[in-house]
Amino acid sequence: MQNNLSMKAHIADVCQSASQNLYALKLLKSHDLDKHTIFTVCQATVLSRLTYASPAWWGFAASDDKLKLQSVLNGATR
Repeated sequence: MQNNLSMKAHIADVCQSASQNLYALKLLKSHDLDKHTIFTVCQATVLSRLTYASPAWWGFAASDDKLKLQSVLNGATR
C-alpha cells in the first residue's frame, strides 16, 4: 500500500508475477502436459497469487487496477 492508499504497485507486481507464471504454463502445455495438471498448477500458482489477501486490499484498488487483474484471469482461462 502506498502513502495515498493506492494499490497500483502491489497490483502491478501481482500481474507481472501472474503473467510470468502463465508463460511457464504455456511452456508446460507445449510439452504435452495434460489439461487437468495444467489447471491444478494454474490454481496453485496464478489464482492463489491473485487472490491472496484480496479481501484486505480489494477496496483500495482502482477500477483500472481491477481491469488489469481481470485481464490476467482472462489469459489464464485461455
